[in-house]
Amino acid sequence: MSERKLDAMKLTKHGHACLVLEQDGKRLIIDPGAYTEELPATENTLAVVLTHAHDDHCFEAQLEKIKAQNSAVEIFGTAEVAKRLTGFKVTTVYHGDFHQVG
Repeated sequence: MSERKLDAMKLTKHGHACLVLEQDGKRLIIDPGAYTEELPATENTLAVVLTHAHDDHCFEAQLEKIKAQNSAVEIFGTAEVAKRLTGFKVTTVYHGDFHQVG
């Protein structure tokens, strides 16, 4: 059995609905919407998860900023989110799905 020591996970809330999970220098951003304050750092973001398509959770300008610093970032969201974000590659997720990144 191999062992790998992981740093503690850090969870930071930014504004209305946005959460950033950070571990081992990598980030997962959840719901960076229109009411999200300016994120101090988005480099090393592996994925963005969007829970629904309302502006307060899903906002194109925020995604463009994240994508500018992380060209390979993966975006996950509901079918409603994928329909809204025609300019982005979105992996549609359904209840019970499991996706692993990084």
